[in-house]
Amino acid sequence: MRRRRVRTAWESAAEVRNPSRRGGEKRPKLDAQYRRRVNSDVTEPVETPPWSAQTGPAPTVWTWPAGDRPALYVWSQGRWRYAPVRARQDWPDGTVVYQVAVDLDGSTSVVPRSYAWPQPGLRVAHRSRSEPSSS
Repeated sequence: MRRRRVRTAWESAAEVRNPSRRGGEKRPKLDAQYRRRVNSDVTEPVETPPWSAQTGPAPTVWTWPAGDRPALYVWSQGRWRYAPVRARQDWPDGTVVYQVAVDLDGSTSVVPRSYAWPQPGLRVAHRSRSEPSSS
């Protein structure tokens, strides 16, 4: 009688990470043309001007702890750029503005920007586990 070989936990985990080890089909990689076609309707977000006394009452500003900030993806120059949220402004007219730090061109030069939510060029990267505070 032939004994069946028992897989170790490491081998099973490797198969989950890489299905081609099981002899299955490899997943096709997404090529640049496919990504452009999928994101062709996305436009770059429009920056919101900063609050001033002429725009009306001051907005309520919410911030998160430095180690647990939410983040957005910002569409810039044909790519989604990761942008940690520095603050959220709730304007009296109902507008929500997020202040983010983002590398818009991939040069590792991070700049602050303010964007009204929602826009097609903004997506949630991850949420915060902490509640924001207004000060």
